[in-house]
Amino acid sequence: METETTSLTTTEGRPATAKQRSYLGDRIATRPKWATSVGLAPEGIATLSLTEASQLIDSAQSIAPERKQHPDAIPVHELKEGGYWTIDGDVVRVRRSRRYDFYGQQFDPKTGRFEYRKGIVFRLKARMTPDEAKQWGAPFGRCCMCGKLLTDEKSMEQGIGPVCRRHL
Repeated sequence: METETTSLTTTEGRPATAKQRSYLGDRIATRPKWATSVGLAPEGIATLSLTEASQLIDSAQSIAPERKQHPDAIPVHELKEGGYWTIDGDVVRVRRSRRYDFYGQQFDPKTGRFEYRKGIVFRLKARMTPDEAKQWGAPFGRCCMCGKLLTDEKSMEQGIGPVCRRHL
């Protein structure tokens, strides 16, 4: 009996790629409970095959990063998109990503722009106070609650628009 051979490419014996190893190393750092549950340690990444690494990556993508929230901070699930917050004297705005997760952008007064700051939403404690809104609204002309551009002189002085003022 003759056996036919085909030239199919197999990934079983090939080692994991450098990109896969790097990705899994990052996942071990950000999801230590997941790594322990699947028995993956940093030193074990080098011996993974391409198939094993792919399976672990699929598993890791379904697990959210384990983030530590500041004990005094507002729980992330209670945050609302938009508006401005203060933290250590800096202004932060909260946004939602395409995956509907919250993230924070910190205002840089030198450039006049907001820049992404990793993990800052886990440290937010309170929205801007009316006094902070006045200090911030005058030079930048934005509502401290919803972030809209203010056009009325009185609103700019107070740092809050008329609609948001009614909700205070």
